[in-house]
Amino acid sequence: MIQTGFGFISFVLFFTAIVLVVTNKYSFKFYKFIPPVIMIYIGAMVMYTCGVWEMNESVANTRSAFINNLVPVMIFLMCLRCNLKEIIKLGPRLTLTFFSATFSIAVGFILSFLIFRGFFESDTHLAFSAMAAGWMGGTQNFLAVKSALGVSDESMTYTLLMGNINYSLLIMFLVAIGGFAAKFNTWTRTDMKPIEKILSKLGEGTQKQERTTYLDLMLILGMSMMVSTISQYLSTILPKIGFIDASIWKILLATFIGIGFALTNVGKLRGIDEISNISLYMILILTASNVNLAALINAPIYILAGFVILVIHFIIMVLMAKLFKLDLYTCGIASIANVGGVASAPIIAATYDKNLVSVSVLMSLLGDLSGTFIAIGMAQMLIKIIG
Repeated sequence: MIQTGFGFISFVLFFTAIVLVVTNKYSFKFYKFIPPVIMIYIGAMVMYTCGVWEMNESVANTRSAFINNLVPVMIFLMCLRCNLKEIIKLGPRLTLTFFSATFSIAVGFILSFLIFRGFFESDTHLAFSAMAAGWMGGTQNFLAVKSALGVSDESMTYTLLMGNINYSLLIMFLVAIGGFAAKFNTWTRTDMKPIEKILSKLGEGTQKQERTTYLDLMLILGMSMMVSTISQYLSTILPKIGFIDASIWKILLATFIGIGFALTNVGKLRGIDEISNISLYMILILTASNVNLAALINAPIYILAGFVILVIHFIIMVLMAKLFKLDLYTCGIASIANVGGVASAPIIAATYDKNLVSVSVLMSLLGDLSGTFIAIGMAQMLIKIIG
């Protein structure tokens, strides 16, 4: 059993490298259904469940430090390929898709509660409302609604377990369906030409196909790590403005710095894609590295209720996509921007198209703005239903 932080990072990095090398060398049809990123994600969960590493203080602190530092690195690098003027053109579609996801999640929580109401404690409707705030916004929305409704920590125990398990399932699902985008978009009759045109402009500035040297990689790595450090430092001294706290400032600063440098020749440097890919895969496996699959046997009704929420969410999103001719990538990003917030949305966006990272951050901010109010409204509805 691995019990040191360095041993843990070494092992997961080695495991990730092996999976990517093998899947790159040997091509199989099932990669379409289970892409390498899903193998890495599931592999991490299985290994943690089997006790390959112990999530002690050393491992937990190292894992947390790597995630906190790598997320700004990845966002900065991927935003170097972005064109803010083109992102703004996605406005109406972005807003419609995001609030379609928000609506579907709210409906999912209400219907799931009504279905399993007989199995829950008397105040579970309030715990569900607090969890819904987190799934439609972020941690700050969750805490705000939890406080506003007076939900105790004890009442949140199984609901939090439901949220964590189903959040992990959502990430796996959203990554896995990326390969079916073309078929989905054909079915919804989405006109992809305007979107593809915008995405191509978002990605303008990609370097020519020249040999990347170790000096290029050193420059990009050093620059991105400094941006991460600066973003985290500034986030601690900037004032909290509404829902924008230190954790959100960190993401916003990395995003703005990346978009700013994208307007210069920095966005044309070689090595950006290589380092951003490494950071993406590391974040993915670290995210899954503390999910114990054995938790599925605890509070099965709550886990099932969470699964029902996701099913309802997916059904409504598919119907909305068909009705409004929305594309799969935008729907997927809207989904994770709601449930995972600003910390997770860029990760899923990057697995679809790196040019969508900035878009995912903007979507997440919509959730931070609206999540608390929608969840409190949902709570009042459930209170009236219960009588």
